[in-house]
Amino acid sequence: MSKVEQLRDFNNFAESILNKLEEYDSVIQTQSLQQDSILTEISNQVEIVRKQAEEDLTTSSA
Repeated sequence: MSKVEQLRDFNNFAESILNKLEEYDSVIQTQSLQQDSILTEISNQVEIVRKQAEEDLTTSSA
């Protein structure tokens, strides 16, 4: 195998690794966005429950 062929094979191998890393990065970014969305929804629900509890305390003490 000539040096040119070896370099071409190595380049193809390196490119396939890079493509896989880009795929993994995309998956990780998607998961991160999903987690952010879930955490935001949980935070919103906690705020709703907190406000309801405040209203209940105000109503029961009045």
